[in-house]
Amino acid sequence: MTCEQQGNRISLDFPATTIIETVEESVAAEVRDALGISAAEVQRSKFDINAIVDDARTVRNLDPDFNRLGKFRTRGVMVTSRPDNADADFISRFFAPQCGINEDPVTGSAHCRLAPYWAEQLGKTSLIG
Repeated sequence: MTCEQQGNRISLDFPATTIIETVEESVAAEVRDALGISAAEVQRSKFDINAIVDDARTVRNLDPDFNRLGKFRTRGVMVTSRPDNADADFISRFFAPQCGINEDPVTGSAHCRLAPYWAEQLGKTSLIG
């Protein structure tokens, strides 16, 4: 990983992480239930479970069951959506109770998956998350 200061921002270069398997519907339903949401596309990467929801309010208002999230055999569970303002290209939250961190508000490694996903969805090569 490399880091570079650019004005008042720090640019981090993380290796891209791709989706490695389709999540079975029964597992996807368990993920949605643990997150307390009724709808989400659920994917799995090398390290994490990724839940994509339709709106930023859902991401912001999540009140997950950390005990249930901690039972998934993964590093963490991230939830993402498009933002509800023009300040960013996407928003996300990252939960890793199985690693002893219920919610990590500054995780950078989640962006190894989020950036490639949103770059493809938005047709962009530079993103703000």
